Parts: sequence; C-alpha cells; structure tokens
Amino acid sequence: MKTNIINLLLLSIAIIISGCSAEQSTFVGEFMSNPSAIGAIAPSSEELAEIMVENIDPANSIVIELGAGTGPFTEKLVAKIPKDKLFIVENNTTFYQHLVKRFPDQTVLCVDACELDKHIPEHLHGKINVVVSGLPFRSLPADVATKILSSLKKVCSVNFKLIQFTYFKEPPLPLAESEMLGISPTYYKLSPNNTPAAHVWIYNPTIVADTSK
Repeated sequence: MKTNIINLLLLSIAIIISGCSAEQSTFVGEFMSNPSAIGAIAPSSEELAEIMVENIDPANSIVIELGAGTGPFTEKLVAKIPKDKLFIVENNTTFYQHLVKRFPDQTVLCVDACELDKHIPEHLHGKINVVVSGLPFRSLPADVATKILSSLKKVCSVNFKLIQFTYFKEPPLPLAESEMLGISPTYYKLSPNNTPAAHVWIYNPTIVADTSK
C-alpha cells in the first residue's frame, strides 16, 4: 500500500509540473496534504463519471454519493436524479465549499460518512437503493471503512447496490466488509482514459442458494 501511495504522489508531482486546471490544482493540493483520505491524484474523468452513473434508473432510485470531491460524478447525477432523491456527501471542507458553489440547489452534506444515519432524513432510512462511491476504501483504515459500511447498512434498502471504482483489478472492498453488508461484487467496466485507468465494480445483494430442496 505504501508503494501505491508513493507512486500516486510521484504522478501528482508530474501533473503539477506539466500544468493543470484550477480544479485539478485544488484536488492535487488536497491529495498532497492527506493522500490516504483523498485516495486519488486528480478529479475523475468524464468517461469514468459516465460509467459510474449509466447503470442507475432515475425513475426508481434514491441515491447517496459518497466522497464527491470536486463533483465529476455529481454533475452526471444532478442531470439524472431528481434533487429530492439525491444526497451528496463530502467530508473535506475545501471540496464541500466547492460543491456548494457548483451545485447550489442540491443537498450537499459536509458530514462524517461513519454517521450517515444521523444526517439522512429518518423517513428515508431503509429506502436508499443506490450508493455511488468515490471513497478510497483500499487506503482507509479498516475500522473507518467498517464504520462507514455499517452506517450505510442503517440507511440503505436490503436490495441496494453500491457502485465503486478502484485503480486496481481486485474488488475494491475487503471480503469481510462486503459480506457484512450482504453484497457481492461484479466487475462492470474499465475506464481506460481516466488518470490512472479505473475499474468500476457494482455490488448487489448476495444471492443465497436454497439448500432446503
């Protein structure tokens, strides 16, 4: 894991040297200050953003976006999901302020993802059926990842799906965490033009075989 972070840091420096937009500079600056919490060296590409949201049914979805960053996934979600059915979560205050300015009519929450159940309206508990995640679960401390997923379990429906990307080919969540949520990973798509290339996985409820027959 340390090697992966070092490689990402080197790539960040290369991006800064080569020149980048103000949004990218903001993102890279936050990454350099806390790489394990940010988990990415640049905002996700439009290609990755489109892949992350294309599997969502806008007519039947109540969506939480975790780790919205500067808003590449948010932009696609806002165009697709009614604003009363979309909750954008970002704990980083710099990114949060950016999101509020960029999406002033949306519900943007600057809260700890470990305490989602305290901030999502109670009447929606058990009704959230899509989670779009930009959180770097692979670089988060295990206890933090477990708390986030436990909080998700309190607000999501039993048949919710989690859409998660990773820079690695393996499933982004540890097996123990996905089993705790009762979900199983399916590889969805590669975003080859993202920086770095990203793999998208979709977690759906685990189908338990009927052994009574």
